Amino acid sequence: MQASYYIEGDQLIVERGKSGIAIQKDVLKNEILETIKKRNASEIKQDSTKETIPIQVQTIDPEPIDLEKVYAEVHTKPQDAYYIAEPFQLIPEKNGIDFAISLEEAKANLAASTSENYSIPLKITPATKTINDIGTEAFPYVISSFTTKYDPTNTNRSGNLKIAADKINGTILMPNQEFSFNEVVGKRTIEEGYTNAKMYENGQLIDGLAGGICQISSTLYNAVLLANLEITDRRNHSFTSSYVPAGRDATVVYGKQDFKFKNTRTYPVKIEANVATGIAEFKIHGIKEPVEYEIKIMPVTTQTIPYQTQMVPDASLAPGQQVVKQAGHSGYKVTTYLEKRAAGAVVSKDVLSNDTYKPMNAIINFGP
Repeated sequence: MQASYYIEGDQLIVERGKSGIAIQKDVLKNEILETIKKRNASEIKQDSTKETIPIQVQTIDPEPIDLEKVYAEVHTKPQDAYYIAEPFQLIPEKNGIDFAISLEEAKANLAASTSENYSIPLKITPATKTINDIGTEAFPYVISSFTTKYDPTNTNRSGNLKIAADKINGTILMPNQEFSFNEVVGKRTIEEGYTNAKMYENGQLIDGLAGGICQISSTLYNAVLLANLEITDRRNHSFTSSYVPAGRDATVVYGKQDFKFKNTRTYPVKIEANVATGIAEFKIHGIKEPVEYEIKIMPVTTQTIPYQTQMVPDASLAPGQQVVKQAGHSGYKVTTYLEKRAAGAVVSKDVLSNDTYKPMNAIINFGP
């Protein structure tokens, strides 16, 4: 096995080669031909001849590691992302890579090392402009857009929405590239600026860190559907939400449930996100293709699941006094269809999802 190398983080890992055994092909070929020539027709017809042919092998030693060649292949200067308008091409950025030590020092360290793997520290120089920095002028066609409303006076929840949307804003997806909500948005922590806001847990509305950002994933989900992109991972909430109809939501839980989709268009797309003045909006920008479909998303409720009322004694209340702690909401079973139209005619109508939403029980505290 010959020597090889790969980059891991800011280290170049060089793997030494190992000696191996190789068949002497020319010798074996001549032995086989000579054996065939010696066989007569009757033996061949009866297929009764059994011959043993020794296989000659030889030990092959790996070539010495050529660090100068490795350096020439690894060393690159940083290159900013750019695009060409006609015909459209988007060229991603490249980070600069260089040895963090001199080539002579790397050679000396390699010669002194006896380990199978040898590490060379690298100096990574990021490009100044990434593809996410390229403006929407490179993506002149608005493929789709979708908005949801939120209460701007609820500052904690509004702040959570904006943090998540800002992390997505400007994301560019190359053709066939998959988007992962959890990878792009990252962990929802206090250090990232998230605060407590209302969220569902175990059938009740509670305060939880980063509460509300499922509105961002759901708003993006609808924009993606309207752009006719492929959904690869999506699940509905346990309960219906107030910002989108049942069957049109997408829940996310970091480390447990993701929302993913793939850019199935011919050209790259750019995601624009904005949260301001009570409106959360997503736009998908791109290049217009020969056929652009009109998309309709049609949820149909197939079953209503009634809620129960839970009576909870509360010693702080006067006898017979009742206080509604939580309003009840019915559950539903919903089948959602996605219809494509072109030139006014229906091209296809397929089942997008079959979702079940639990009923939320009413909770009434009463004085015993």
